[in-house]
Parts: sequence; structure tokens; C-alpha cells
Amino acid sequence: LSGGPNAVWIFQIAGDLTLANTAQVTLIGGAQANNLFWQVGGPTGATLGTTARFYGNILSAKQVVMNTGSVLVGRAYAASQVVLQMTSTTNPGPLSGGIPIQVPPTVTSTVPAKGAINVSAAIALSATFSETMNPATITNSTFTLKNGSIPVTGTVTYSGSTAVFTPTSLLPSNTLLTATISTGAQDPAGIALTAPYVWSFTTADTTPPTVISTVPVNGATNVLVASRLSATFSKALNPATVTATTFTLMQGATTVMGTVSYSGVSATFTPASPLAANSVFTATISTGIMDLSGNSLVAPYVWSFTTGTPPAVISTVPASGAINMAISSGLSATFNEVLNALTVNSGTFTLKQGTTAVTGAVGYSGVTATFTPSSALAANSVFTATLSTGIMDLAGNSLALPYVWSFTTGAAPDTTPPTVTSTVPANGATNVGISSALSATFSKSLNPLTVNSTTFTLKQGATVVLGTIGYSGVTATFAPSSALAANAVFTATLSTGIVDLSGNSLALPYVWSFTTSATPNTTPPTVISTNPVSNAANVPIGTSVTVMFSEA
Repeated sequence: LSGGPNAVWIFQIAGDLTLANTAQVTLIGGAQANNLFWQVGGPTGATLGTTARFYGNILSAKQVVMNTGSVLVGRAYAASQVVLQMTSTTNPGPLSGGIPIQVPPTVTSTVPAKGAINVSAAIALSATFSETMNPATITNSTFTLKNGSIPVTGTVTYSGSTAVFTPTSLLPSNTLLTATISTGAQDPAGIALTAPYVWSFTTADTTPPTVISTVPVNGATNVLVASRLSATFSKALNPATVTATTFTLMQGATTVMGTVSYSGVSATFTPASPLAANSVFTATISTGIMDLSGNSLVAPYVWSFTTGTPPAVISTVPASGAINMAISSGLSATFNEVLNALTVNSGTFTLKQGTTAVTGAVGYSGVTATFTPSSALAANSVFTATLSTGIMDLAGNSLALPYVWSFTTGAAPDTTPPTVTSTVPANGATNVGISSALSATFSKSLNPLTVNSTTFTLKQGATVVLGTIGYSGVTATFAPSSALAANAVFTATLSTGIVDLSGNSLALPYVWSFTTSATPNTTPPTVISTNPVSNAANVPIGTSVTVMFSEA
């Protein structure tokens, strides 16, 4: 027996029935019979000779005793040659019936290795065997690759002791693949692998991330000026690549300052200050953003949106800077649009005397917010009212900035009840247009919440006329839902439920009547009075300016 480094020899004694059941094997080493390991064993635990197992050089005869069926195993670690002489222990002479046992081939290494991760999608697989194989048995049938249960197509080649599987196309990214060398692979003696050799590996992730949604969406309108932007991605990103450089916002050519954060699969841009109202903004996610495998966006992702118009305060009672306000005065603020009533509350409409908060009840109706102090205000004192940015319109737009104004109370409380100074139509008017609206002007500002369809009514005889009630400045209006009946008498009533900002009610209900015309009114209106009158001097700076017309 001759071999090189790591050569393995196995010899089994089949036995000769004409001989005894034991045999003596003499090992005679030839040149360079160095570093050999020998072991004798049998299926029934045969009795072994004194040299049944040894390691070293066989440069002289070594003898072992073997039973029928025992196996003599040797391994050489250098170029070695050993001669086996077998004789029966009972009948001198050579022993016949020896059967050499072949060692089956094995897979000693693979590329990629078993369990490898982040393997290139362009890799060719290889398997190296323990010995030279029969190339005819290394084929697409014996060397296969699968993605789950789906075969991966490729070409199989063989050279030396290595088989190579070259996929037809790039392997799928971020995928667990399984390769198999079947028992159809054989060595030149026809000895096959004892079992299929199977190993798996995972390819690298080469799929670029994408933006799957944004807030606000592309093309959105009436976006809140206090909005934060966000972009949700198809996969987790490298957080270090999500920065104010890769996630930007522009108003035209002007960069919007803000901070960028990242969590889960979403990036968020928080502007440093509220966005400009009624303006177009463009957000950009650049290709500098990468996933955890280093894949970038294929192209920048760009989307635009338009902000809405925030609500604004158009007037207050008392006016900013007003003096000599009644200590029982209530406050009101009128806005340019309808608000979300839930956002007008004691947290968003506040009053202070210096740093001391004034307690009170906050109400809202139409487009007007009111603050009614729980008790009379301190006399001769400065008060500051604040409407915070927590106040929002129905679209969710907040005040752009807090609205703050101050006023000074007078020395005495206001106990004077409001009065009606004029009406349109005037009491007893005739030939009033059937499409006319009614109005009543008061001597002072009212609590807007007390001017409603219960306190301002219109009747034709006993029949109630439906209509819409409004209030602004010191004037209440009644707009009939439809044209009034022609040539008919109507009676309007203002009840004592109407209260001024100091809580003073009308002393008595105010009632007036008028008669509609039989034909449409074609007489142009005229101005019959103003307050203040023309050229008036020393008018209080908090005075509301009103004009009285001859008709609605």
C-alpha cells in the first residue's frame, strides 16, 4: 500500500472457512514509512495483538492479530509505503480472502461557506472534494441550487477536485439559498458520497430603498403652517444618512431651516418656525439616504404642497389701548373666519393683571370669542389679554403668532343698560322692500352670545319669520331666509335677554313695526346719520364708527 499525506488505507479480513477464525497480519514498512497510525477493530470486539494500535514509523515488522470481520485502518501523514503479509495463526501460510474497503469521497469545503451571509449576488458556487471525482457524475443533476423550492438555473463545471456552479443570472438579493451535492457524485471507482451534502447561505441586500408615503401628500393644499413633514420608506435606513442635508425643504429658492429625525422606517422634518401661510413648499429626499446594506435611493424623491391661511384677529372689545373700561366689562375677539370651537377655551384665551391670572368663562359663537370675568375687574388697572396659537380654524390652521392686547379699567363700574339708538327700517316705516334685512344699532357693545334668534325676532302677525342673526360692532342684523310678504305689517322685537359686555340688559323689550311695499323698492339708500357725527372732536379712541342708512 502506498500513498501520500493524509492517505487512508482500510483492509478487512473476510476470512477463509478452511482456516481458523483468527489471522496474523504483519506490517512491513518500506522507504519513508513515517508517521503512520494503525488501529485494529472488529464487529464482535475481536481479541487484538499487543501491537493492535500504535502510532509511529513502520520501519520493521509489526504484528497484529485479527478476527474474521476485523478491520485494519491506517493513515499516513507523509509519503509512505507499507507491505501487508497475512498468515493464519493456526495454519502456516498466506491467508486468503482479504477484501480491500474503499473510502467514500466527501466534500471538504465550499464557496460560499455554510451559513455565510451578505454573499454577492454575482457569486459562482464551488465545492471541493476529498479526492478526484468522476467528471461525468458532476452535473446539473448532482450539483443544484434552490431558492426555497424553486431551482436556480446555472452551469456546472468540474476541474481537479472542485465542482463549480455558475448561475445563469444574478442571484436574488437578501435571500436564503440552498446548494446540494447529491449522492450521484462519484469518484472514478464508482464510490459515491455516503449522503447528500447540503449547505445554505444568504445573499447580500441589493434592493434600493423607496419612499412609499409622505405627510403631507404630494399636491396637498391648505396644509397647516405648524406642520411637520415625514417620509416613510420601504425598509430600514442607515440613521446616519438621514440628515438635514439629505432631507430638505424649500420655499421657492429659500431653504427652510429645521431639524431632521429618524425612527423605525420614517424620517421627520420639523421646521424651526411656522411655515409661511398660503405658500408652496417643496421637500426633497436625496440619494444620499441609504439602507443598512448601503443601497441608495435610485433617484431623489421630490414632492410639493401648499400651506393654508391661518386665522387672524380682526377686532377686539375692548380695543387695544382702551382706557376707562368698566370694571364689569367682558372681553371679545372677532376673527376673520370660523374657528374650531373646541380650541377656544380657558387655555387659549387668557386675561392677566400683571402676572396674576384673571379667572373667567370663555365662550365662542359665530366668529367671536368672549371672556367673561368671574368677578368685577380691579379699578384703574392695566389688564393684558392673550389669544394663543392653540386657537385653530376648522382646517386645523393655528394663529401664526399669539395675539396680545391691553386695556385699562376706569374707576367706576358700568351699570348703564344698553339702549337701541336706531333701527332699519325705522319704526312705522312704510313701503319697505320685501327683500330688506333688519338691523338695530345699540348705544354700546353687547355680549355677542346674547344676540341670537331668541332675543332678536320678527313676526308677521302671529307667524314667526325665519332668518339669520348676526352681530358686529354695536349692530345686530336679521336677514330673513326668504323675501317678506308684500304690503304686510311686520313686528320686530329685541328682548331683555340682550346684555352688554358689563352684564347690563335692555331695560325693556324694544319693539318696532314696519309695512312692506306692494312693489319692489327702487329708491336708492341715503346716509341719515353717523356716529361720531361729522367733524366731532374729543372722540374716545375706543369708539366704534357706525353709519345709519335710510334702508337695509
